[in-house]
Amino acid sequence: MNQFEENEINLPLTERKGKALRAESISESSIRRLVFTFYDRIQGHAKLGPVFSERISDWTPHLEKMCDFWSSATMRTGRYSGRPLPVHRGIPDLTAELYHEWLALFYQTTSEVFTESDAAIFNAMATRMAQNMVHALDLGQLCVPTGSGLDGA
Repeated sequence: MNQFEENEINLPLTERKGKALRAESISESSIRRLVFTFYDRIQGHAKLGPVFSERISDWTPHLEKMCDFWSSATMRTGRYSGRPLPVHRGIPDLTAELYHEWLALFYQTTSEVFTESDAAIFNAMATRMAQNMVHALDLGQLCVPTGSGLDGA
């Protein structure tokens, strides 16, 4: 494993407990609402739905894992430990365009669940993760949708 994969894709910030980010609207219940709303939309999405449905038959464990992930990333609960790169590397039909679609849907959902400043926290994290994943998987250039939360965007 190279340094990029270890530091960026393994997401060590989600694997340790620590001080939660200062946030107005981030809570366990709002994270749960984000995850369940977002993945409900994923399942109905014309391009993303088939990619997920081919791999996930029981959504409950995936949703719980994603709640743990976002709780760990934003609230520093330490509940998530995982290695997303090997899982995504095993998906042959991934493209940078699919990551763009994923981000656009994610931004839409965060804007409905969180305050603008808290949505920007989630969006910036998701954008960095998508950029890193696209790079690690050698999928080309990711076109980041408007609203990434990076540099005030």
